[in-house]
Amino acid sequence: MKRFAIAILMLGCGADKAPSGDTGTPTGDTDPTTGATECAATSDALSDPRDGIAGDEAFCEDNPYLSKVAGATTFYVGDFSVDNCGAVSGIEEWGIYPNSNWTYDDCTAVWDVTGTLGGPLEAGNIDITMTAEINLFESDCVPDADDQDIWIGFETQELSYNVELAADGTATFLLPSGTLGSGEWNANHLTYLSEPNCKAF
Repeated sequence: MKRFAIAILMLGCGADKAPSGDTGTPTGDTDPTTGATECAATSDALSDPRDGIAGDEAFCEDNPYLSKVAGATTFYVGDFSVDNCGAVSGIEEWGIYPNSNWTYDDCTAVWDVTGTLGGPLEAGNIDITMTAEINLFESDCVPDADDQDIWIGFETQELSYNVELAADGTATFLLPSGTLGSGEWNANHLTYLSEPNCKAF
């Protein structure tokens, strides 16, 4: 099905890029005093990247091309935790907000991601390599008129990003073709939200 243009498809273009640097191997060792694991994250407080969507759901409603066809405003969201051994886990989302020409409800497709960080989470450039698996329980997009799931063919993806981490706590996620989105970072957490994307279906 050719109508699928989620960022995950674009991310595949960079999937062969290897992470730069040794992320280490999680040992699972525990501190005898606190019982905490050596790899446990220590900080996870960032704003919700989805908050930036509010007010832009109809961004593509007046798009000259989409005003004549079934389409939607779509956003891509990433929300990742990074433990102290460089292991990444979290979610990728594709939020879909149909225009008045498309009889489809607003919905979100969700992928669970796991991977590794190519170096320390600190100001500068960092690579992330991840595997994404569709989460059927969290995704609420219904099949289309042809009884096809909107994520068909993309249930599992190998992903890679380059991320610019600024000293002020902002993060820019990059694809080989350009910027995917922007968000925030701290010692154990990364987020991004894309600009609105206009998509015909």
